[in-house]
Amino acid sequence: MDSYDLIEAALRGEEIWRLPTLLWRRFPRDDRDARSLAKAQLNFHRRFPSDILIVSPIYGYPALAYGAELESRWSPTGEREVKRPMIAEAEDWEALDELDVEEGMLAMAVEAVNLIADRLQGETPILQTIYSPLTICELLGGERLKRDLDEEPEMVLEALRTIASTMAELSRASLDAGADGVFLIIRTAVGESLGEGEYRRRIAPYDRWILRSAGGCLIRAVHLHGERLSLKLVAEEYPLEAMNWSGDRPTLREAEELFRGLILGGLDAERLKTLKPDEVEAMVREAVNSASWGRLILAPGCALHLSTPEENLHSLLEAAAAYRPRIKHY
Repeated sequence: MDSYDLIEAALRGEEIWRLPTLLWRRFPRDDRDARSLAKAQLNFHRRFPSDILIVSPIYGYPALAYGAELESRWSPTGEREVKRPMIAEAEDWEALDELDVEEGMLAMAVEAVNLIADRLQGETPILQTIYSPLTICELLGGERLKRDLDEEPEMVLEALRTIASTMAELSRASLDAGADGVFLIIRTAVGESLGEGEYRRRIAPYDRWILRSAGGCLIRAVHLHGERLSLKLVAEEYPLEAMNWSGDRPTLREAEELFRGLILGGLDAERLKTLKPDEVEAMVREAVNSASWGRLILAPGCALHLSTPEENLHSLLEAAAAYRPRIKHY
C-alpha cells in the first residue's frame, strides 16, 4: 500500500499499519523555476521518502508576485529576507490588486505542483505552500504594518481581503494542477502582538476564507510559526485536517487535547542538524510515546535546516519504519 492509502486511513481514524512521516525543507538554489524546483523536490523525495510532500516555492513567493525584492542570501532553513518594504505610506495598501495566478511567481508555483504530481502519479499526497494574508502583508509592509492596522485599519483590511482572494484562487489552481491539499503558513510577529481576541476578529476570517476555498481536498494543514500565536484559536475555528507548529509548546499530548485532526510534529529541526544517529532514534521514540497511534505524522516543527546531515535523515526514517501498532505504548 502506498503513502496515499496510509494518510487516507489516518484521516478516517482507521488503524494504520506504520508510522507516517513528513520531511519538509526548502530548496533555495532551485526555487525560482518550476522545473528546477520540481526536480530538486523529487530528488529529495526519492532519497528520503516520506508520506506527504510539501511543495516549497521560494520563501514568501506571493510577496514577490506583488513586486517585493528579496535578499540574495538565505537563512539556514532557506528563507530570504525582504530587501525593503514596498509599503511606504498607508495609502499604498489600497494599490494592491488581485493577482492572476496564471502569471509570474504564482504560475511558477502551480506549474511546480503539476510537474511533481505528474511524476508521483497519486502515490504520495502533495500539499501546496500557501501564505496567510497577514504574513504576506508583513513581508510587504514591514514594521509599519502594525501602525497602519491601528491607525488606518480599513486600508489594511482591504489589502488582506484582496490578498486572501488571490490566495484562495491560488489554492484552487494548485488543486486543479494535482495538489491534494494546502499548507497554510502563518508566520508573523504582528500577529503575535495583536492578541487572540483581535486576531480572531480582524485576521482569522481571511485565513479561513483560504482554507474553505480548498474544501473537499485531502488535507488542509496550518503551520504556525510564533511563540504566541494561538494554536487553540486555530484548532477550534479553522477548517483543518492537520496542524504543525514551531517550538516545543504545546506538547504533542496538549495539542491532541486541543485538536481532533492529525498532528504534524515530534521532530526538533534545530536539534536534528547536530544529533548523532542514535539520538535521532531517541527523538523518534519520544515522539511516538507522546502521541496517540494514528494521530501523529512524524514531522519537523519547521523546515529542516539545509545542513541537516543525511545520515540523520536516514536514521530518522529507519527508526520510524520500525514502529508498528503492536509496539505502540498507549
